[in-house]
Amino acid sequence: MKKGKRKLYFVLPLLLILFSTSCGQETADIQNEYENSQQENKDFENSPTSTVQDSQSDKEKVDENLQKKPTSGASKKLTEKENVWKPEEHIVTLKNGKVWGELPIIGTEDAVYCNLPENINGYGARTEQKQVLVCPDPLSGITYYVNYGRDYYIYAIKNKIAELVVEIPSKNLYCRDGKLYFMVEDYGEYPLDGLKNGDILCYNPTDGNVSAIITEIGRGTSIPVREIYKEGRGEEIAIPDEIEVSDTYMTVYQEGIYYCRQGELISLGENSYLQPEMKYCYSFENRESKLLEEASPAQYTFRRQGEKLLNRIWEKESNAYSWSLQSLTGGAEEILKPRWNVFYLVEDKAYTVEPDREGSSELIVYDILAKEEVRCPLEVEESAFDCAMFLFKDTMYFTDLYSYSFSEKKGHYAYSDMLAPRQSIGERFVMEYYTDGEQLYAISELDEKIYRLRRQEDSLVLNEVIKNITYDYKFEFLPVGE
Repeated sequence: MKKGKRKLYFVLPLLLILFSTSCGQETADIQNEYENSQQENKDFENSPTSTVQDSQSDKEKVDENLQKKPTSGASKKLTEKENVWKPEEHIVTLKNGKVWGELPIIGTEDAVYCNLPENINGYGARTEQKQVLVCPDPLSGITYYVNYGRDYYIYAIKNKIAELVVEIPSKNLYCRDGKLYFMVEDYGEYPLDGLKNGDILCYNPTDGNVSAIITEIGRGTSIPVREIYKEGRGEEIAIPDEIEVSDTYMTVYQEGIYYCRQGELISLGENSYLQPEMKYCYSFENRESKLLEEASPAQYTFRRQGEKLLNRIWEKESNAYSWSLQSLTGGAEEILKPRWNVFYLVEDKAYTVEPDREGSSELIVYDILAKEEVRCPLEVEESAFDCAMFLFKDTMYFTDLYSYSFSEKKGHYAYSDMLAPRQSIGERFVMEYYTDGEQLYAISELDEKIYRLRRQEDSLVLNEVIKNITYDYKFEFLPVGE
């Protein structure tokens, strides 16, 4: 996902959907001095990996082409001087990462998820698809994160110390079997050599090896069905043979990698058309990818409720969408009662917010197993389409630092001296929330950098009144590595 870019996802049975906006991107100041590689990987561009097959022999060939760079094991702290270099001046190639050596196993993995469902099943404040920038590894106790807004590389927190582990700009972090899976993303700042946005890589922390799992996702794609577009006066304009890929994302579960690519806009006459998403599933068992045929009316979302995959279904009778849960091993679909367009799914509960008649909102909790709905009144107006709703320790957090405690059955207002000394209710401060199970992290909307949020319990800040609003507590936005 490129920084400062708003995306819209439309997955429809039709090939082309009218879309009239254009996307822009910004550049960001970056910290941490870069150790430029002296040897580039010349062979990776022509490696035999592909989106349709990744056999064991192919993987071995890719591994042989990796640049074997020794690691010093030195730590790069987030407190280093910022803005000492420009990322666009440095070429990023496939390179090995930090070597941790043998790591003790201190926990167990979930049978389904490769990241916490709180992190992957929600939405961002700007985009429908979250960037998934934080991922705890339950086996080793390490928490990986993308140093978003600074150098966009992957860091790891181990024993409360932040270490640079992979010098590749990335997104979509998932841990499986002690390894880290991630996607390449240049954020519009880095020139890539031998890499493309959307390439799926794997980092092994024991030996530092970084290998390619799936490539070619970010390269140009042919259009499945080519038609002739007719202008208003009947002028015929041919659709091009191939389109560029505008964005990619993935979700990793224990059985495989679900990934998607979205085509660029096609300009035809005075109109622009957004290409439909092409979705795939890579199996860890047979090391092969298959195209998920989006047979109407079901549409894959890559979101799960335990062992079941959540699909979106268009109902002709009601002229609206509904949701269903489909078992991966077959069986009848379970149609969900909620017909919400946007909701947040964690374990057996779905969450959304709806405005009420008095200018406030209701937080709605639907129990999928019990098929029961609970409504919680909020003192502020929230929008399900424009909020990074996030569940952390029995509390639902929103983009404006308002939260609702389920145990207390009440809402709380918070403020932050660092980001907004005199914030107003309803102002958006957070793009996305994440957690490692213990800490709360967020991407600031104001400076577009990732932080660790710490709730200050000092009695001096409690119940402070600003602009006729009583703030119950204060959030400190701290560097992740501190």
